[in-house]
Amino acid sequence: MFKKIQKKLLLNYPLLWNIKVIPMVITVVGFNILYFFSGFISGAIDFQKSNYYNNGSFTIFFLVIILTSILTLILWLVYYLKNNGFKSFYPKKSNSLYWEWLLTFLLLFGICSYPFSYFQGIQAKERSYATKEEVLETKKFLNKIDILIPESDTHYYNRTIVPDSANTDKTSNSISISLLNFDDYSESSDIQQVKRWLVEEKQDSIRNLLHQYFKLQEKYKLTSNLTVDSWMKLIYNPPTYEISPSNYILKNKINFSYNNSSNYYVEYYNLTSGYNKIYNAHYDNDSFYTSLLLIFYIALSLSLFLLSFRITSGKSWLIALVVIGLLAFIYGIVSAIHVIIGGSGNGLFFLTIIYWVVIFFIMIFYVGSKIYCKSPKGKSTILIHLILWMLPYVFMLLHYMYIESRDSPDIFSTLFNSINLIFVCILLLPLTIIIKKWKALPEE
Repeated sequence: MFKKIQKKLLLNYPLLWNIKVIPMVITVVGFNILYFFSGFISGAIDFQKSNYYNNGSFTIFFLVIILTSILTLILWLVYYLKNNGFKSFYPKKSNSLYWEWLLTFLLLFGICSYPFSYFQGIQAKERSYATKEEVLETKKFLNKIDILIPESDTHYYNRTIVPDSANTDKTSNSISISLLNFDDYSESSDIQQVKRWLVEEKQDSIRNLLHQYFKLQEKYKLTSNLTVDSWMKLIYNPPTYEISPSNYILKNKINFSYNNSSNYYVEYYNLTSGYNKIYNAHYDNDSFYTSLLLIFYIALSLSLFLLSFRITSGKSWLIALVVIGLLAFIYGIVSAIHVIIGGSGNGLFFLTIIYWVVIFFIMIFYVGSKIYCKSPKGKSTILIHLILWMLPYVFMLLHYMYIESRDSPDIFSTLFNSINLIFVCILLLPLTIIIKKWKALPEE
């Protein structure tokens, strides 16, 4: 059946047959689904650990994913590059080159998406632990309980405390280190609420908070050598709520094993680490869009490298690589001179953009004049490569130069980069038609 489909494509849709669309779509979609579920399976949060540094097995598996992407790309290129109707002047429609580029771009995006699919699987697993509302409530709760776990006096500023109590005789014992002195940088309303409970001596509210905390620890099979009563005995000492080494409570069982500063521990860091991951999985949209855009631009660059190879010879493609290396070398020399003569950082930034943008438009003018005058290709055979390779980033450089000149934060960078991506994809339609006209020019 597969051979029949391939034969039908060869006879009726040679472009799809040459790009190997059917086998590649099956391969790319299959690997993306495989790595998504692999990420989902391996994305379980281990609440027994309070940190999530990548271990060796994760690194090895990630390298396997990258290797799979590279092998998929190489195997596809072996079959795709066997035939090239454009170089052979095979009769095609004016926009056929554009559709060929677009299909290769989408396939390359799928190939480059293997790591992205894996990480999306991990985040899907992390989101499955709690809804958005639940994770927000839990983070607020952990914020509240933080004040009641005096691991040391580090988070408590020195200030004399005179509790606001109805019993004036209780204010005679004023101290400088107290639960009431918890250093709340964000001035969280949750922390302030617990402080009010302490000042107003609402013992039941504090006890209920501790009881909820132990229920949360039990949910994830975490341990502590405290109970609600023993915890209350340590910290609930109105009106001053004094903090000293005798009532320190460590926030991690590992620290308790290697630290003699306290006889008590809870596994607070394990909970906060786990819920931070769940929170990021739900709300960290910036990294999602940034990663997606990065993959699109990698696929776009690879597709333009491939397109430029398809429209000319391998020799001119390699010469173009050497030329862009020389241009980068010249830029390095100019930059070094700029720094030696005491040029500013901003000056170097503008110099970089102007250097590359001017070169780009000079090349555009040169190739455009060749097409307009219908003169031999000459050096344009090499320059056409550089134009295609630089195309996605020229307008981006101009955008950053504009932002820097205004000395304002670039709050719309993701939006602009998305628009730039769409614009370049649209611009390639007339550009590929022009390339077909350029291809018809005599070589010399």
